Amino acid sequence: MRVPIRVSNTMDSESSWNEYYENRIVRIPHWCRDKYGISIGNFHTFREKDGSTMILQVAEAFMEDLEKDASSLYVTSAVFNRLFICEDKVEVERVSGITLGCDPEFFLVDRSNGNLIMANRFVQKQGVVGHDGMLMEIRPYPSTDENILTDNINTLLKQCRIILDNTVEGKNIVMVGASCWKGLTAGFHLHYGLPSALLGRESKTLRLMTTVADYYIGIPSIIPEGNEDCYRRVIPMLTYGKPGGYRIDNRTFEFRLPGGSCLRHPILTRGLIALGAIVVEDFVSRLNAGTDRFINLRKVSTFDTIEELYPNIVSAKEIHSTICNIDITPARNTFKSIMNDVRQMIGYKERASSVEPFFDCITNGTKFSYNIEDNWGGFNNAEQQRQVVFL
Repeated sequence: MRVPIRVSNTMDSESSWNEYYENRIVRIPHWCRDKYGISIGNFHTFREKDGSTMILQVAEAFMEDLEKDASSLYVTSAVFNRLFICEDKVEVERVSGITLGCDPEFFLVDRSNGNLIMANRFVQKQGVVGHDGMLMEIRPYPSTDENILTDNINTLLKQCRIILDNTVEGKNIVMVGASCWKGLTAGFHLHYGLPSALLGRESKTLRLMTTVADYYIGIPSIIPEGNEDCYRRVIPMLTYGKPGGYRIDNRTFEFRLPGGSCLRHPILTRGLIALGAIVVEDFVSRLNAGTDRFINLRKVSTFDTIEELYPNIVSAKEIHSTICNIDITPARNTFKSIMNDVRQMIGYKERASSVEPFFDCITNGTKFSYNIEDNWGGFNNAEQQRQVVFL
């Protein structure tokens, strides 16, 4: 559909402190949502000037914008300047697949002594390049394609280096990819734009989906950490980074187990994102078929139901003992079964070229250094990606 679009001054004002949110949404008046069957929280694609696509999520229009012009969609000026607009209108299409997003964290480390440097000295908390206390956090634009999302991550990593180099001490700072450094922990949370029937509320179904994700995504994600980067997954009295961790709102499902080690190298990053997409798409597809299009979700409410869908999955207790373990040997022992199951899942063929190099790294015990920039510097060089690099 082609719809008029305008810049919202209110959205621009809001984006000055909440860039991460306002630059990822399109605010649509009620008449337009009603006419085209659009719901709050849905994801839609927009064509950019360079031919690529941008995914934006639908939100309520501001009253002050409606008073000016109630016939248009509204975005920030930053988004507006990227879109391909013809006769003041844009092409809008519903996203058919599950949207993929993430917000990986990493450490800033003094090159001379290995000490942590506070990220909040260089960036604001909100933004596509922001901070979470002492950690840097990047929030790339979502996509349905793991390759595009990985490219977006690469762009933000380069942007982070530019920010650091504009300071006196920046060139002496190393961007470190790890799940723990000097007692601080970093995550690589995965976000999924799910059907609206599954979002906006806690449910047994989503807790069971988290168990499936713990097994098929979480166990492979800890293997690149090795035994040496185990603090986040084994420290007692800390639920962060452990099985069962997720968040849900009316926008996305967030899987919180994977750690920052998977940001070390693009093979790990792209592979983790692709693996997560395969597993979540497979679960949602089976759920859709088994619950009359999510109407009878009570049908999927116990672990017995999960065992029917995934006969090879182990108990939640065994998943926990495998992940929350200094030694990755149990994870390695389980990995072959996980890999075989994933290769039978819906969507595997479309993402095989991304997930198989990830599987190869795990199978071969490939190790990458903690230095993100050294590893990502050869992003377009397949031969360099296969090299084993040690810190």
